[in-house]
Amino acid sequence: EFCEKIKSLGFKVKVDTNGTDPQTVKTLYENGLADYFAMDIKNDKEHYGEIIGITDYDTKKVEETVSFFLSGNADYEFRTTLINEFHKDKNIEKIGEWIKGAKRYFLQKFKSGDNCLAPAGLSEVPKDTAENFIELLKKDVPSAKLRGY
Repeated sequence: EFCEKIKSLGFKVKVDTNGTDPQTVKTLYENGLADYFAMDIKNDKEHYGEIIGITDYDTKKVEETVSFFLSGNADYEFRTTLINEFHKDKNIEKIGEWIKGAKRYFLQKFKSGDNCLAPAGLSEVPKDTAENFIELLKKDVPSAKLRGY
């Protein structure tokens, strides 16, 4: 209903999602209620639970949302906020294989601060490492770029 009201005013709607509700994403797209989607890819499927704090997390719904974007006409971007303690070469390579051919993919700089919900001790990935991640991604996701560096 909220998106309908915004669209009726002539505005475009961008939806940010963690991908855990693929049906809502599909419904918004199919009903013309969202013009653009931005989806977080927290980590590769094997290590997804570690970064969100849920042991043995089932990524099935997240995978369904990723597949929807990769196979459809919706305008979207994927993004991963890089955290030094969670993202290494192998994780980034696996994410690239998972979202191969994505329209847009951004590796974002982690910013710690008072409003950060993460526990203390997390740090940003250095720029040179992030640039190396982009090179690793190029074979599967040529659109990959850095954001915030």
